[in-house]
Amino acid sequence: MTNPAFSVAIPSVQSLQIETYTRLEKLAGGTGFVVADVLGRGYLITNYHVAAGRDPGTGQVLSSTGADVDRIRVNFFKSPDPPAWEKRSVKTRDRGDDDRPLWLEHPTYGRTIDVVAVPLPNSLNDLLLLPISLDPPTPAPQIRVAEDLSIVGYPFGLTAGAQFPIWMRGTVASEPEVNYDGKPIFLIDARTREGQSGSPVLYYSDKAFRGLDGNTYMGSGMVTQLLGVYSGRIDNRSDIGRVIKTKVIHEILTAQKPGRD
Repeated sequence: MTNPAFSVAIPSVQSLQIETYTRLEKLAGGTGFVVADVLGRGYLITNYHVAAGRDPGTGQVLSSTGADVDRIRVNFFKSPDPPAWEKRSVKTRDRGDDDRPLWLEHPTYGRTIDVVAVPLPNSLNDLLLLPISLDPPTPAPQIRVAEDLSIVGYPFGLTAGAQFPIWMRGTVASEPEVNYDGKPIFLIDARTREGQSGSPVLYYSDKAFRGLDGNTYMGSGMVTQLLGVYSGRIDNRSDIGRVIKTKVIHEILTAQKPGRD
């Protein structure tokens, strides 16, 4: 955002609100964000349970109506001056004879890792798509347990005004290099709620930090790094949530494996 009279954090226009539908019926909501592969193709990243409307563990439909998701409406950022968004439909399922999912899934974990990449159609090229980088900054901060991170999304489908997302602070609650539940996931302690599934989880700071090389770097501007995708709490009674690591997105885009229910 370059307008000096109106300056916002870049992630505030990269995190996108999602509404899920089956045919004409609205089902639920969530959050997502755009990334690009090495060829520059755009994908919407969100949770499997958002794009499919199904439980990632069992594949069972989540809606009490018994309907799964076949398209999502995404509130894409369109213009910075003045800030404007536009809702567009993106298909997540081909309602043809085979009822085929249109997302890409992880080559090893499939739906159980709860992250998918939905290819974006060329019809969205008139919008201001702002991909979040999958690569760490240089130098990259060393993310450790008890580090504060930001979850940028839409709890209960709410916005912070003018359709901007709400920033939620969370603390790294498990050793980031250790996989939770045998999958590339770490835990975060944050008061997240329904609607934030699929949110980008970011290191976002202009303070001094310790780098991966062991050196300390003084703050010389805002440092942003995508650490993963928020995927809901481990238990409804707890504020401990899952963050699926960024490497999963890399692996999905590289494998290009078609999704399954």
